[in-house]
Amino acid sequence: MEVGGKKINVKYYLNQEVKGKRINFNDAPFFPLYVRVTYNRKTTRFSVANNWFPLHQEPNLETITELHSFKEVIGKVVAFEVNRYKEKFRLSGLGERIKTYSSRIFPGLEALLDKDLKGVMREKLSDLAFQAWDQKSLYDKVAQSLDLFGGSLPNLLRERMVATAYFAPGSGGDKMLIYSWLVSDERDKMLQQFNEKVESLLSKKDRVNFVAFDKIELKNSDDYTAIIDSVDRACLELLDLGYTEHVEIKVVSLE
Repeated sequence: MEVGGKKINVKYYLNQEVKGKRINFNDAPFFPLYVRVTYNRKTTRFSVANNWFPLHQEPNLETITELHSFKEVIGKVVAFEVNRYKEKFRLSGLGERIKTYSSRIFPGLEALLDKDLKGVMREKLSDLAFQAWDQKSLYDKVAQSLDLFGGSLPNLLRERMVATAYFAPGSGGDKMLIYSWLVSDERDKMLQQFNEKVESLLSKKDRVNFVAFDKIELKNSDDYTAIIDSVDRACLELLDLGYTEHVEIKVVSLE
């Protein structure tokens, strides 16, 4: 894979140099799996979850289906970041960012929505009332804020509520990864499905997941674009924050 006329090289290897990082199984030494990524004469290395292999398997690592797919993910992430950040792109820290890309969107959106709600509710409630409100579940926090704000709900907060509801469990979007939303080749198709699903949710004028949609009005296609922008911003914010779920890329040994 190339970006900007420069090749992205991704290579797996077994790290024999990390002290204490060796296990024995059936009297054979196993070593941790690492990946080496090179772009524009810069190189970074990081481990691939908790995967261990014997040395004789090292030449065949590329033939493992999961590792081949993960290699493509790494290449596409590097290309995405190079195109987005231009001269500010840094290869260092890629291993940690990959963990964020491999995390689901919904838990991160929940955390960001809770943070945003706290910011606006502190201004609306007394200290004592805010403390009581902050003890509630996120679902109850959303409901109370909608009752309190009514039609004056700030646009950015409204858009984040709709986006979070779309990705909530039971919505069909709860398993979507940050990588899938930002980087995947299927992004255009997913955005079309997103618009159709949000329009369907809003037309029902009912409580869906935890958002009372009868209290949220979207008037035209610009609003849908704004919600998509809200998800984009949220994903990039989660990357900046280093947000991760507990995600491991587990692969199957060749033996």
